[in-house]
Order: sequence, then C-alpha cells, then structure tokens
Amino acid sequence: MIGCVVIDDFSAAALRMMRYRNQPVGVVSRQRIVARTSCLAQRGLRIGDAQHRAAALFPEAIFVEREPHVELAAWTTVLERCHTLSPYVADAGYGIAFVDVLHHQSLLDVTAELNGRAGIGPTRTAALLAALRTGIGTLRIVGNDTLATMLADWSVDLLAYINVDADTIERLHMFGLRTLAHLQQLTQRHLQAQFGRDGLAIHGLLASIGDHSPIPLYQPPPVVDYVTYLDPAQREPGALQQALHHTVEVALNALDDRVCGMLELRVTERGQPATIRASRLLKSPTNEHRHLHSVANILLRDVIAPQRFCTSLAITLRHLHLPAPAQLDLFAPSPSALDVARILARRFPQALRRVDLHTPNAYLPEMSHSIIPWTFTNAPDS
Repeated sequence: MIGCVVIDDFSAAALRMMRYRNQPVGVVSRQRIVARTSCLAQRGLRIGDAQHRAAALFPEAIFVEREPHVELAAWTTVLERCHTLSPYVADAGYGIAFVDVLHHQSLLDVTAELNGRAGIGPTRTAALLAALRTGIGTLRIVGNDTLATMLADWSVDLLAYINVDADTIERLHMFGLRTLAHLQQLTQRHLQAQFGRDGLAIHGLLASIGDHSPIPLYQPPPVVDYVTYLDPAQREPGALQQALHHTVEVALNALDDRVCGMLELRVTERGQPATIRASRLLKSPTNEHRHLHSVANILLRDVIAPQRFCTSLAITLRHLHLPAPAQLDLFAPSPSALDVARILARRFPQALRRVDLHTPNAYLPEMSHSIIPWTFTNAPDS
C-alpha cells in the first residue's frame, strides 16, 4: 500500500518546525496572509486576511515573510523522517510526500510528529485524496473495494488542494457536479472545453486514480552522523556535556572541507522506545568548531532533565556542501612590462632598448632623453 503525508500551509509549518517551536505562525506577503499554522486556521484566520487585522485578533502569533531556505531545510527533514519508514519515498512538492509503507502505525506516528495528515490507498492519488479527507494527526485508509464508495462521497471542494480555482469549483456545484464520482463521467474534451486549464488538471487527477506506478527508491542527501553510547546511562549535565563534546568533535572531523547548515541532536532515554530530537538551523553554513559546539550545548540543555537517564547521544550534521570559493579578481592579472622584457631577453638579449630620461623640459629633444641598451642587473628568469 502507498501512504501519503500532507502538511497544510507548508511555508508556515516550516517556520514553526525550524524556527518558532510550538508557536502559532502566519506567513505574510504584501501585508496579506498567505499561509498559517493549523491552530490559527482552526481559530478562523483565513488566507488573504490583512496582516494588521490578523495581528490584532491574534496578538500571541508571529507574522513573518517567507524564508525559502527554511522551507527547504524543513522539507528535507520531512523526507528523511519518511525515509525512516521505507526506502521508497517520492517527493511531490512542498507539503506532499508519498511513501511505500508496511506498518500503518509507524506512518501515523510520523504524521503526528510532523503535525500533518496521512492517507493510505492502492495508488498515489487515492492515498492523497484519503489524506485530504482526514484531520490533523490522523490517518485514513482506502482499499480497492471502498474506493468507488469514497469517490461518491468526496466533494469537489477537494480540488482546491490541486490549485483549482474557487470559481471553477463553484461552477461545478452549479452544474450539479458535487462529488468526484460525478466528474468521472465526463471526458477530457468536456472538461477542457468547459473549464480550460482547470479542466485539464481535474482530468489528470481523475485519470491518475488508477495509476499503479511504483514509488522510486529515495536517495537521501549526504549527512555526517555519529553516535556515542553511554554505559551506564547518565543524567548528570557534566557527564553528558563531556560525551557531547566527544561526539561533536568526531562528527566535525568527518566534515573535511565541507560546511553544514543544520545540526540535529538525538537522545535515547533508558526504557523509552521514542527518540528525543532537537535541531537548529544555522543562519549561515559553517564548519567552525567553537560555534557548532555552542549550538550543540544549547540543544543539549533543551532535551536533558533531572529524571531522564540517557543511554546514547547522536549528532547529525545536515545540508552539507563545499564553501563557495572567494573570487578576489574578475580576471587573471596581466603580465607587467618587466615580465614581458624578461621573456624577450631570454631570446633576444641584444635587441632590447630603453629610454633614459635626462631633462624633461629640455629645449632640444635630443637633450631630453637617450635610448640605450636595456641590461638587467639580475639574470633573466629561466
């Protein structure tokens, strides 16, 4: 079966995931709300509301502009969490990922951790529609025997998630086409003639319901990961900081000349199957040991507790790449006259002449200067 993970308003969810932990976030563009976290959506904040009105209604929320690098880092984290479930993961764009799953509960656990919604179906489109019909942190399963019944119940309002215009959805309701099963009776020519590009998108969605193409093997980006096991388990900050220092130092030595843009700390607690995670997205990629040690210590303070006995510490360095080379000059330096003269002197030692200036303002030109052989005080370069 194919699973689908959907994270609504991903630009806001990414900021909440990477920057503003457990805080309501709204993303603005041109003083208008373009995305918001699920808690603000449930409380009535709508896409397109004015920023000043939203700030007055929700003073505890944070309203910021989009940050594309944060979205990229968050989406990479989502794909890697899906990769822990199966080696077969497909990226369908920010907010939608498909994974070939065997255990439903593991998919539900990851979805709840990511504050998304999940669906399982025989095809990608069936799994996507199932995920769109469920709530945050929940899972819906659709089988081959129930797919036709589900399509008869699912409203055409779901088409808004594939960027079908609201006017087109309203026209579908006016024509009496209220469910996806009603749309299956129309051909591509009918849909395109009546709704243009939206009609082609609707036909593509309905045609892909029966597409059983497999999910490709996912190639995760390179990371540096190192784990230190603690025996016996430790809870004292001094012992944990010493183990953390060793873990970070080994991980940084494996960077070579690369820089990292994100640091993640994972702690395993004694007697608990779940792993405690904390991560920090760096403002600028770096491989400076002192700076990364400071970030790791901040993350450790966030996860340790007096009653928590830790059995392992793991450091993962993500978003690795080589630093951009510093270009000081646009073009290579040109050779000077002395460099050219040395080259000529090796082949024509008696042919070089130079001007010897005597009196710049002489009345007769021949008294102002003379041309003499150019002899080098040092031997020419070989």
